[in-house]
Formats: sequence, C-alpha cells, structure tokens
Amino acid sequence: MLQQSDRGGQHNSREQHVEDSAQRAAIEAIYRETRFRMERPWQSRPARFVIITAFATTGEVWPEERNQAQDAALEQCLRQRGLEPHRITGYSPRTGHAEPGWAAPLSLESARQLGRDFHQHAIYYIDAHDELWIVECAGEQPPVAIGRFTERVDQI
Repeated sequence: MLQQSDRGGQHNSREQHVEDSAQRAAIEAIYRETRFRMERPWQSRPARFVIITAFATTGEVWPEERNQAQDAALEQCLRQRGLEPHRITGYSPRTGHAEPGWAAPLSLESARQLGRDFHQHAIYYIDAHDELWIVECAGEQPPVAIGRFTERVDQI
C-alpha cells in the first residue's frame, strides 16, 4: 500500500509504504499470475498501451461504492484526455479474484502518475512486441517483463 493522498487531498491512514523486498516480491507475484478478460473484442488495439485499475489496491478492502466511484472517475479521466478506454478485467486463476480495469494508449510517465492518483501499486504496460510489463507506480524500480500479453488473454 503506497503512501498517497486521496483525490480530495486527505491522507488515508490505512495506506503505507511498500518498503521491504519480501512485501514487494509478494505484490509482484500477485501481478505476475494475472490473466485478462475483455468484455468485447478490441478491433483497433493500439501497438502500445497500459492497463490501469482504480479498485482497492492489493491488501486493502474498500466498500463497493468506493470501488465503483473510483472506476468511473478513472474512465472519465481517460475520456477527458481524448482517449477511448477499453474495458479489461484482470483476474487471478488461483483465487478467482477479478478486478475491472481500463486499457488506453498512455505514456509510461502519464500512466504511472494516473496509477498514483488512483492509489495503485503498479500498472501493466504492453509494448509494440506484445510484451507485458509490471510497472510500479511509485519509486524508480525498473519495469519487469512477464511474458506475452496475448498469451494471458482469455475469451469470454
């Protein structure tokens, strides 16, 4: 849980820094196992894009109303930037936990900031070679390649 201020500028006392390597490794393991589902096919997929969610960050539990409000705010933010976000749901095949997110063609710098704005540990980046990367939102950790994106996409 990264130290961030919430959108209203007030500090959420339940958030804390992800400092030790064991905790960072545990979070990375969760991101590594994620698979993806799309509500509809993506006809004109950008060559490079990111996947960002706005739901409760790993290790936190938020009321469903907050999750939904944050998700709607993220979609609106992407649309205000002139983007047409595409719904992608990441899920754990091990636990069944699923979290809707948005895919959009953003620069890594913009995407990291948006992730921080929405209290996320990390985002996913898909490059022009279909490589899927875990990108921490805070700090200077380098992105971590975890395989081909298309190999992790399941049809509904």
